[in-house]
Amino acid sequence: MADAIPGQADRWIRQYSLPNCQGDLTQGFKSLSQTERHAFLSRYPDPVVPTYSLPAISDKTNTSKVLLQVWQLLSTFGDKQDSQLTQRDAIIPGSKYLGSALADHSAIALPFETSNESIRSGADKNHYPRTALLEAMVRFVIEDLDNPK
Repeated sequence: MADAIPGQADRWIRQYSLPNCQGDLTQGFKSLSQTERHAFLSRYPDPVVPTYSLPAISDKTNTSKVLLQVWQLLSTFGDKQDSQLTQRDAIIPGSKYLGSALADHSAIALPFETSNESIRSGADKNHYPRTALLEAMVRFVIEDLDNPK
């Protein structure tokens, strides 16, 4: 999304002006472009610590209305995407793949459903068992680190 519609992201950042987000969100968003990510991965091709990937995948039925326009755009690159990233871009090279979470990007990352922010109405598919997902991931990583192969 950072490459496809950077102007849209700038508009969302201004529109929702989330008060708890500090720093220059526009610059932070621009750092997510494929060019920036590929440059970083070129400089650091091998993770220095065990690394895990769990991309999200959504479809029209479980993507919040605020993200549907971007989901539609990214769907031209394939159906495995979460409205912000394609599955391929969400998997860190050299990481262990944990599977895919079936929800849009925001549902996995941000609890807008409990927010008083104006974005809450547009995040209508935001309910997700984040705590259970995090616990499962932590349990897997602990077991994996205890039993290196």
